Amino acid sequence: RRHTRFKCDWSSDVCSSDLALDEMTREDMRHLLVSLCERNRATVLFVTHSIPEAAFVSDRVAVMTSRPGRIHSVIPVGLPRPRRAELEDDAAFFAVETTLRAALRDGAGR
Repeated sequence: RRHTRFKCDWSSDVCSSDLALDEMTREDMRHLLVSLCERNRATVLFVTHSIPEAAFVSDRVAVMTSRPGRIHSVIPVGLPRPRRAELEDDAAFFAVETTLRAALRDGAGR
């Protein structure tokens, strides 16, 4: 079962989504979101539990602590734009994922 809710209204600068997707569709959606944001020069607040998604979509990632949820750290991503799907196979992308994962573990006290 796939649950998808995605709405963008670029005229009011609002884009919201509530997506529960398989991994391949999720990847397609993040590439679409980045493309739309680049085309519309939009700023997006994006909430995700996916480290690859955070690394691909973001210019900086706020890593939250466990309960109570507070910002543990803000990590600059530093990957070049425009972002293309091939970036996810690059060593620089893996390095960002590794940095985010370490910050997430540290914020969770692990």
